[in-house]
Order: sequence, then C-alpha cells, then structure tokens
Amino acid sequence: MTGFLRGAAALLFVFSTLVQAQLVQPELPDLGELPEPVREAVEQARENVRLTEQANAPAPLLAQAWGQYGEALQAHGLTAPARQAYLNAHELAPGFLDWPYLLGTLDISDGRLEPALDWFGLVLASDGTDVPALIRRGQTYLELDRPEPAIRDFERVLQLNPESAAGLAGLGRAALAQGRFAEAVDYLQQALGRAPSASALYQPLGMALRGQGDTERARAALAQAGEITPAFPDPLIERVRSRSRSPQFYLELALGQAEAGNLAGAQSLLASALSLAPDDPLIIENYGDVSARLGALVEARDAFAALVELQPRNASARFRLAQVDELMGRLDEAEQGYRRVLAIDEGFDEAREAMAFVELARRRFDAAAAAFERMADAASGPDAQRLRYWQAMARLGAGDCAEGAALLERLRQLEDGFDPEVLGALARVRASCLGAGEAQLSEAFNWAEVIYQDAPGMETAATLAMVYAAMGLFDDAVDLQAQALFEALKLGILDARPDLQEDMARYREGQRATRPFAPAHPVYGADAGQG
Repeated sequence: MTGFLRGAAALLFVFSTLVQAQLVQPELPDLGELPEPVREAVEQARENVRLTEQANAPAPLLAQAWGQYGEALQAHGLTAPARQAYLNAHELAPGFLDWPYLLGTLDISDGRLEPALDWFGLVLASDGTDVPALIRRGQTYLELDRPEPAIRDFERVLQLNPESAAGLAGLGRAALAQGRFAEAVDYLQQALGRAPSASALYQPLGMALRGQGDTERARAALAQAGEITPAFPDPLIERVRSRSRSPQFYLELALGQAEAGNLAGAQSLLASALSLAPDDPLIIENYGDVSARLGALVEARDAFAALVELQPRNASARFRLAQVDELMGRLDEAEQGYRRVLAIDEGFDEAREAMAFVELARRRFDAAAAAFERMADAASGPDAQRLRYWQAMARLGAGDCAEGAALLERLRQLEDGFDPEVLGALARVRASCLGAGEAQLSEAFNWAEVIYQDAPGMETAATLAMVYAAMGLFDDAVDLQAQALFEALKLGILDARPDLQEDMARYREGQRATRPFAPAHPVYGADAGQG
C-alpha cells in the first residue's frame, strides 16, 4: 500500500477535469454524546470539508477533504457516516485507490463480505501488488468458504513477501478447508514460527492435526487457541488509527499489544489514552500494570497513587500501590498500604499474605512464620502447601533448623511430583544445619544434581556445592561454588551476595556450610536494611 502516492497518476488525470458529482451528506449521531476530543476531531474534519467546498476547490482536493473526514469518522467507530464520506471521495476521485480500500475494510467490519470483495477487486485491478488488499480479499474469500480464489491471493502475497505470516496462515486455512491436512499443518506452523503470538492460528492447526489423526497434538494446540491473528503492515489503517482521539480506542489497542507481548508499545498507547482522559480509572490502572510489568516502577507508582486519589476506597488500587512500594524497597509504605487494604476489605487475603512477606523482607522471621502458619491453617490444597513452604523458610531464617526441616519433609510427602523449590531447600537443610546421615545426604545429592542439570545457574550451583561439601567432596564443592560466584558476577550482584563468598571460604578450608540460607539471602525478599 503506497497511500496517497499510489493513485498519483489517476489524481493528475482527475485534477484536469472538474467532476460534477452528486454528493450525500453523512448522517451523524448526536456529537454531544461523544468525548470532547473525539467531537473536536470529527467537527474539525467536517469543517475542513465545508471550507474546501466553499473555496470551490478542484475535485481532487475536495475528495481528499471528504476522505479525511471519513478517516476521522472511521477512527472513532462511526462506520455508517464514514462509508458515505468515502463514497463521496470516491465519486469525486474514482481513480484514487485509498477510498475503495477503506470502503472494503468498513464492509468487512459490518459483515458485508460480497461488497468488500468488489472494493478490493477494484483496488487490485489497478495495482496487483497491493499486499494488504490481497490479504484482506483472501481472508474474505475464506470467510465465504471460497478457498480456491483465496489461495491465488495468498500465493501472490508470498511472491511479494515470502515472510508474510498472514499469507502463510491464509494458505494454511485454505488447505484445511480443502482437507489437505498435512499442508495445512505445515503452513500454519510456519506462520506461527513467524508470528508466535498469533494464538488464533492454534484453532485451525488443531483441526488440521485432528484431521491427520494426531489427537494428542490436536488437543494441545486447541488448548492454546486465542484471538490474536497474524499482523501485517497496513499503512492506510495505520493512518486511520493515527486520527483517533478516542481514549477507548487507544486502550483497546494497548490491551492487544500487551497480550501480544509488546509491553513498551502498550505503555506508549496507554500514555496517549491518558493524555485524552487523564482521570479514567481503567486507563490509569492498565498504565500502572503495564509499567510495573516493564519494570518502570516510578511510572507504575505514580499511576496507582493517582488511582488511589481518585478512588480512595478502591482496595485493589491500594494493593497495587503497596506492591510497587514493596518492589521499590519502601517497606514502611508497603506495610501501611496493605493495612489500609485490609481496613477497607478484611477478606482481601492477598494483602494479608503480602504483609507476611514484608515481615520476611525485614527479617522478622518469627513474625513471618507465625503469619504464614495462620494462613496455611486456614487454607487448603495447593494454597496451603505454598504457605506452609514459606512458613518453613521463615523458620529456617529464624535459625530453627529442626522445625523448618520437619515442615519441608511433610511437604515432600504431600507433593505429587518433583518440586524443585521444596527439594532444593531440603537438600540445603540436610547439607548444612540438620546433621543428616549418609543415606539422607545421598538422597539430597540426587535432588540437587537433578535440579542443577535441569536449570544450571547461580542458586542451583550453590545448592549442589553445599551438598558436595557435606559429603566431604570439597574440590567439587569449590568448583560448583566458583560457578555460582561467576554467575553472580555476570548478574552484577556479587557484592550483594557475601554468603556465596563466605561459603566458598569454608569449602576451601574443608568445612561444610552451617546454614541453608543466610539471613540476607534474596529468597527472603528486599534487603533487610531497606524500608
């Protein structure tokens, strides 16, 4: 799609002749019901048409004014008046291809598929290399259960752009419609390789796999089916979107970008939405959430603080603000925030649990253990087991090795599978403070080695080193601890992990570790000196 340049030759031709056209004024809804920025955008575009007509401008310029009016209407969901504005533009400049294309997109959104084919056909009759028009016409053919012409369009797309995920997806869907299941699987897997976030493709992929008789893979694919389709460059639609002054439009677009994994793009779109509606609670909340996920904690905190100011009784907003404070190491503010949440809603269990983690981060291990114990006693199933794990970790932090070990052993008996967190902690306990015998150490070694082999890294290397040292294999312990230190150095946190260097010194002296986790270990959260 080449935008205004695409119809340059036709534009010059039309410019030479004043076209006497019968134009119809679009019927608008009550603009007073629209947000002020939207109303201003629509009124400005309408006024531009009026001024262009008043100036007796040539037909091509008037066509541009009508087309831009249509874009302003389409950008804000006013499809019926937008269609009429585009029809006027097309009447004035029939050789200019932007307006037929946009009319086709409107017809698709309204379910008018046959007229949409006519409009895209008009575009492609003049420019057979228009990839967005080929993709949209091919997709429309598929919706009409006409795979043969769809295949021709998508094959042309891949000739022009071999990497097009939308083109590959179209061929995959067409192959599925024709019962060519192996080809469908191949095309759809290629498309997913180029657009991994296009979760909508898992549905036809699952159907194609089922057609091949591969029910297990079909079930797995269908379980991943979503609504995100492969994106493709579409300059005209991007131009229409750029005219939007609707905060809701930017919010919906941002949510789609966040779902696709583009958090930076989502944050930018939400910032645009906030500029249009700075007091919209839903936009503020989403901006805070996306900023927090990006690690932009200052921006996230500002957003949630603004939301709390707007809605002081919003427990969820206060909880999010407290969470960000905790992530920033502002433990006093976090604790106060969680207490306010519980004052508003005493059944807000997440806030009660978060307060226990604040106690843990402050290294108030006894208080944390008691809090986790109360919550575990009141919970059941996986929640109870998770809380009991943190009770055990708090007991270990308090130096109560026997109680921590007993809790972890009970969790080990309850677990259906291999839980690396529980078994990793228990391996450290047996290798340090528990005084375990040879059989228990051998079992701990097996756990630690499996965990390390599955995810080699700083903590898993340190766990395995601890077990080696307990078994008297100090050379192996030094080697593994050196790897843990190297990983800490790469992460830029070596100075923050004196426990790693302290254990290395013990191993070099032929001594085992004395504690499974140092009090300053990051497993307990923010540094004890913060807050």
